[in-house]
Amino acid sequence: MKRRDFLMATFFTTILAACSRKVPFSPDMIRPFESDFEFPLVQVDGKLAVEAWEYLARDPSISPVIIGDPENELYISEAIEFGETIAVEQIIAKAEDLEFPQGLQVEKRAELSAMLEAGKGDQNFEAMFGHLDLETEIDPKDILSDWPKRTNKEGNGNLPSVAINWSTEKPIETALIALIPTADWTEVPAYLRFGGYNDCPAPHWHVAAMRYWRDIYDVRLIGLSHDTLDLRIGKHPQTKKEAAQQAINLYEYCPDLVDQGSGSISELARDLMSHRKWSLWWD
Repeated sequence: MKRRDFLMATFFTTILAACSRKVPFSPDMIRPFESDFEFPLVQVDGKLAVEAWEYLARDPSISPVIIGDPENELYISEAIEFGETIAVEQIIAKAEDLEFPQGLQVEKRAELSAMLEAGKGDQNFEAMFGHLDLETEIDPKDILSDWPKRTNKEGNGNLPSVAINWSTEKPIETALIALIPTADWTEVPAYLRFGGYNDCPAPHWHVAAMRYWRDIYDVRLIGLSHDTLDLRIGKHPQTKKEAAQQAINLYEYCPDLVDQGSGSISELARDLMSHRKWSLWWD
């Protein structure tokens, strides 16, 4: 590019920014990001994170994923280091034998049963957890009878949550995109060792979950931080009954989606019928 053209392009970009207009995306806006991260990283203006991801996703040999700002990179690096005792291939192989969502529900109830058994006789423990009932299951009919009357608009445009600064509700200044060396994007949680802490399922369950929702709703993983998954939705539940059942599955998989988000499974079910993206997180 000639110097005059470069100066004109810079001037044009500055004017658009000053007018709060989004700068048109160009592949040359994607730049390498030097770091010790396990996989290659590139950087782009946070406002253009989705466009950059879409461009990179054209390469069938890799699976790009937006991981947020440089601070998030450090958290993810720690998760990778912590989970390196299990090879990526082992995680993926384990996912092949899982039945999602039923298998995860069985596993979580077994873990809860073991926890309740271990806490028997402890007054403080029983005061906090003694009310939990292993036999209680959520009935889709209850969700349908409590179906919200109002609509709920989806915010923040098409940006995934990992590309948003939630203190300002604006795009982050610099978004990093990891280039994961696999043609199968459902394997990304295995490569990044996502999960396995608190109520967040282990990495193999995330691989199984991605494949389950890929097959029925054409979802695609677009963003991942140390505690968040951002999914783009290709299809939606066609009936309220279907949405109610999928909301139960999502709640079992990611309780914070309701407990710290929508507030009720019926609200979540309503959103599943129209929202173009899911942002799932585990504290």
